Amino acid sequence: MQARRQHNTYRYKISAINRLLDYMGGDFLLEDLTGRQIDGFFLNCLTAYGPKTTNRILVEMKAVLNWAIRKDIYQSNPFRTVEPFPEERFVRRVPTAEEMAKVRLAANREERDFIDALYFTGARLSEICNLTWDDVNFHAKTVTLWTRKRRGGGLEPRTMGMVEKLQEIFETKWDSPSRHQTYVFSDAGGNPLRKDHPWVLKLFTALCDRAGVERFTAHSIRHHVATRLKDSRKATTFQVKEFLGHMNLSTTEKYLHELDVDREVVALLDDDPETVLEQNRTANRTTNQ
Repeated sequence: MQARRQHNTYRYKISAINRLLDYMGGDFLLEDLTGRQIDGFFLNCLTAYGPKTTNRILVEMKAVLNWAIRKDIYQSNPFRTVEPFPEERFVRRVPTAEEMAKVRLAANREERDFIDALYFTGARLSEICNLTWDDVNFHAKTVTLWTRKRRGGGLEPRTMGMVEKLQEIFETKWDSPSRHQTYVFSDAGGNPLRKDHPWVLKLFTALCDRAGVERFTAHSIRHHVATRLKDSRKATTFQVKEFLGHMNLSTTEKYLHELDVDREVVALLDDDPETVLEQNRTANRTTNQ
């Protein structure tokens, strides 16, 4: 699994297994694991980590045993019947156009280049962190983003047009004597950026505080861009799907639906009581006549 999956995918499963081993007090025979022990383990996780993390541990343990079954290492999955715990649904805050403008103005040149790369591509954070100069085609005015958001963790590219503003940013960085030989974005020491790089981790918290706006994350920019495309009514759902790099159109439709606010349905309830009474009186008079 370590050889075939992303590092974090492997790390999450190892972490879940180690938590179970800690709870059981060390190695044990899986055949001897009882339903009471399984329930106790997840209740212990619930108390320690909350429902969201506990459900993630449950997903990982189910996946590990399913993998073992496919490899004929084991015959059944003792975690199969365990139901997830109810959890509050996380609603990602989408920054407004004004908030985006304030954050971009509060950023220094290095910070703004990074933010604008996210903004003009609608990319995932990892896609911009891993962007290389080979992915930037100045002649064709295109940029290629690579994602692992696919079954099996394989890399898959998508190429999009590069707007003039983004091309100017990349050309300036290309001409800089301190540019990284391979990666478009690097730290002060010349090392490529990663999602867990301290500069990346602190960037949006610091910028939002500096700009005086409610905090949002790098992924919130992707949602903001999707909202702009949807509200423009100039891009089809298929075009938005290709731009965001979703594999299935249903993913994009769900994505856009979650960003939508249905004002027409709410407007049906916006009736003045006197107007309702007058309409009823009119209807009654018509019926009596």
